[in-house]
Amino acid sequence: MNVLNRYVSRTVFSAILMVLVVLVGLNVVAAVLSDLSKLTGDFTFWVALQVVLLELPSNLYRVMPMASMVGCLVGLGALANSSELVVMRSAGISTYRMTWMALRPAILITVAAVLMGEFIAPKTDYLAGNIMAVARSGEKKLDVSKVVWFREGENFIFADVVHASGIIYGLNILEFDDDDALKTIKYAKRATFQQDHWLLEDLVTTRFMTQDGQVVQAEQITQDVYRWYSDLKPELLNIAAVEPRSLPIGTLWKYSHYLKKQNLNAIEYELAFWEKVLYPLVMVSLVLVGIAFVFGPLREVTMGYRVFTGVVMGVIFSTFQQALGPVSIVYGFSPLIAMSVPAIVCGLLGLILLARVR
Repeated sequence: MNVLNRYVSRTVFSAILMVLVVLVGLNVVAAVLSDLSKLTGDFTFWVALQVVLLELPSNLYRVMPMASMVGCLVGLGALANSSELVVMRSAGISTYRMTWMALRPAILITVAAVLMGEFIAPKTDYLAGNIMAVARSGEKKLDVSKVVWFREGENFIFADVVHASGIIYGLNILEFDDDDALKTIKYAKRATFQQDHWLLEDLVTTRFMTQDGQVVQAEQITQDVYRWYSDLKPELLNIAAVEPRSLPIGTLWKYSHYLKKQNLNAIEYELAFWEKVLYPLVMVSLVLVGIAFVFGPLREVTMGYRVFTGVVMGVIFSTFQQALGPVSIVYGFSPLIAMSVPAIVCGLLGLILLARVR
């Protein structure tokens, strides 16, 4: 029995890896071709290739659910075409036992995908963003990220350039009163974090005097250094420079709570958080559907038809999940529901199809 377990698992695992290589290869080629039209100045083909290769872990993470589903269809389909599944069932091996044999490699790949999405992809995505920003800005001395806006209470904070170490160049702090009238604008050429505060250098403070809602006078005050106490920490700067889907689970949770504390919309980060938390459920659900199709309606069809069906199912699932995200924003229901419903529906479909197999 152990030999049979290893044989089925190895066949499915090899098929998943083969499909994964094909899907990632297509994504890499498409990304390189897309960047060819953007080549200008320091953003050369070599830089574009570096960016694409650094984004490879994220691409692997995103395509693994579909690759696992299609891989199960291909691997089990090959066993079905050679009548090996029929022989196994004739020998008294239950459908659920064979399902477990096929699920084992998928679970192993799921664990690897989760670890990659948590510890590797966020770092490589951040490096890719820095390389692209440096190349497009033409500034080779600064490892920069994208320009970011923050809100803290009644203050709005704008950073021209954020260094990878958390140093801010060109910090603008716009302070408003309770009537939403602009009180002061603080501009610092450089800001560095010092344990519990920011040290602003070459600060220029512009204060506005208002009367009947109109600015009647403005004065400027210059200071060499100034201590600015804020909940804004260097790690939050780096978070804002990365797409939510590229952030680890713990960071998404922390940053969404920070946004809520500032009365800001955190739905995008909550959606990304629940998408990552439910990632293992999504993979297992898709694999269950793939296995059920092989034992059920796709038992006696060609390999090409199985692959086509798996890709179509994966696209339908992905579209359904992506559509529920904006819907949750519009109608205000929980991001947890938006991310969990597709996975639950898919998993139930797989279990129902497996239960109907005789």
